Amino acid sequence: MGGIIEEHKKALVKETLNIHPPTSLLSWACLSTDGIQLSNGMVIPLGAATMVSMWPITHVAKIWAWLEEFMPERFMVAKGY
Repeated sequence: MGGIIEEHKKALVKETLNIHPPTSLLSWACLSTDGIQLSNGMVIPLGAATMVSMWPITHVAKIWAWLEEFMPERFMVAKGY
């Protein structure tokens, strides 16, 4: 019984963070040995600081079905419950 409750708690937290990310931007430095070539031809140089918006990551309809609905079940591993 405890396993089901713990699984649901984790799913609730993940769904809440998916709908309302704790920050709007992620930031990190490019740590590869060379620059990174993007699909559009641009290059991120070695050591460049980058910023990525959380909104598109958590709100892409191709990845997340039923974006408008609160559905913690989307994060629950199928274990027969």
